Amino acid sequence: MKKEQLLELGLTEEQAEQVLNLHKDTLAGFIPKARFDEVNDTKKDLEKQIKDRDEQLEDLKKQVKGNEELEKKIQELQEANKATKEQYEAKIKEMTVNAAIQSKLTDAKYPDLLLAKFDSSKLSTAKDGTVLGIDAKGYIAAHQRARRWHDMMG
Repeated sequence: MKKEQLLELGLTEEQAEQVLNLHKDTLAGFIPKARFDEVNDTKKDLEKQIKDRDEQLEDLKKQVKGNEELEKKIQELQEANKATKEQYEAKIKEMTVNAAIQSKLTDAKYPDLLLAKFDSSKLSTAKDGTVLGIDAKGYIAAHQRARRWHDMMG
């Protein structure tokens, strides 16, 4: 949406500015579709790799029945896969939490510095991907108050 388009629709300069500001505020928390698709495709690919690896290990386990050394090695590999999956899930959670925090800091002058102030260990993600407790410590509210003060002071 561009200001010229709104002016062509008959809105005044002031109305067009208000609409653009509302539009900007509405889009502030969204992740660009290209980035979402990239992360989503990576996630799907990694999940498929884990599933394929687990299936290969199960097939191999069936083929080596009776060979204790190979069974032990397969068990070790399954445990390693489980650890890898847990690390992957932790990494996804971290990415989700960081993206949620950054979406709240879109108007910040130095969002990376503010991101470091969050204790992400106290945040959790719901099944739908939303981040719970993101403003429990009041970091967002404090940032907004500081931003308003900064804007007033010029």
